Amino acid sequence: MYIGSIFGYGRRIASEIERLLSGQDHPVARALVASRGARGSGPDGAWTRRDHRRVVMVGIVAVIVGWAIALSIFPLADRYPSGSRWSNILTGVGLFFMLGGMFIGWQAHKHVRPALARSSESSKEH
Repeated sequence: MYIGSIFGYGRRIASEIERLLSGQDHPVARALVASRGARGSGPDGAWTRRDHRRVVMVGIVAVIVGWAIALSIFPLADRYPSGSRWSNILTGVGLFFMLGGMFIGWQAHKHVRPALARSSESSKEH
């Protein structure tokens, strides 16, 4: 129950941040809002609903795998004394997978609305 609400609020916050940063010229803002990956499979590289769905599905799997790895590494880090070398290494690796999963989810969330759209016009906004 809590995990679903966390992801829901996270998606809402990511959408708002993207909306606020979309008109910015700052390199960090452009990097966060920029689209990544291959071109669409439609005519002239247009993204189809199938392309958007594929990105969303891969994003969901990547978030789940990244968080599962992170959540399985954190208890291993707790076995070592706080501040020890192995505790710091394992915590850093866990944070890497957690933040990597969040970043992939951030990139995939932009494709949810076009993936669920009924007309092909909404998939051209990508």
